Amino acid sequence: MNNNYLFLLLLPTFYLFNYFLLKNKILLDQIKSSKHKNFSISENVPLSGGILVFISLIFFTKELDNIDRLLLSAIFLLGLLSDLQKMKSPFFRLLLQSFIIFLILFFNKNLISGTRLGYLDYLIENFFIFKFFFTLFCLLVLMNGSNFIDGVNGLSAGYFIVIIVNILISANNFNIPIYSYDLILLLKILTIFLIFNLFSRSFLGDSGSYLLSIYLGLYLISYFNDFKFVISPYYVCLLLWYPAFENLFSILRRKIVKKGFSTFADNEHLHHFLFNFLNKQIKKKKLSNSLSGLIINFLNFMFIFLGSHFINNTKVLVLIIIFLIFVYLISYFLLKKFNNLNC
Repeated sequence: MNNNYLFLLLLPTFYLFNYFLLKNKILLDQIKSSKHKNFSISENVPLSGGILVFISLIFFTKELDNIDRLLLSAIFLLGLLSDLQKMKSPFFRLLLQSFIIFLILFFNKNLISGTRLGYLDYLIENFFIFKFFFTLFCLLVLMNGSNFIDGVNGLSAGYFIVIIVNILISANNFNIPIYSYDLILLLKILTIFLIFNLFSRSFLGDSGSYLLSIYLGLYLISYFNDFKFVISPYYVCLLLWYPAFENLFSILRRKIVKKGFSTFADNEHLHHFLFNFLNKQIKKKKLSNSLSGLIINFLNFMFIFLGSHFINNTKVLVLIIIFLIFVYLISYFLLKKFNNLNC
């Protein structure tokens, strides 16, 4: 089906589906069970975003084979069980994530092939087991980081839009012959979701975050492997830096400060502090919620867009990543200080 026709069909269909879920109180986000969810919203919202992404990827994309569709369905189901509070153990959830990613990598053999770091590349090139589990680890970091940033309206889905747009930009800038049908389809699907999400009418949830992060993570590994003489691995790092750094920073923060298990959600992420700051100034919760996601994604887009013009210049890309991490840390601690002063 043509992308444009599908978009026009899914927009009213998604509206009616969302209305049906809300009216019948089906698949509503259990915000009262999570501080991570109820800090910026006090009403139940349908977890329809993940379902929209799932249906689109499984039934309308053209490049996935049947095994990939089956395993991505397992990823979606795992996220949905987490959303519905049917799987509360972070450790057990992490084990299942690892097992499903293991199966995905085992069947499609889509592994990271280089990093331009001498010793690490030596291990990747000479030890398949290291290459395999290094890829698995990176996808786990991305998956859980994408879940961590799904805390304000528009942030997670908006960031995935930023990634897709910049893949298309970089491919166009450097005449990289990619098959873009599936990416453009996903871009349009996420645009539909974003319209609802910015007005707190639909959530992506763990199901959507898990599914999108694994799909795009695997796509970018393949993108780099196919065009490694044109693309620096640090361009891929730039595209994925925010959810990956959010996860790793959260692990260190909790380990050092709270000594807690890293997969428990809390309200001490950058987007939470930015929301509290904006809400203090604007005093409109829903507007502050959506603005938080839009501001973070706008800043990310500017610097990733810059990097999309230097996709094989490792030095420039590393400098952009370092700068973004610096901005993140400065913003985080300034906003945290403001938050503590106004508690």
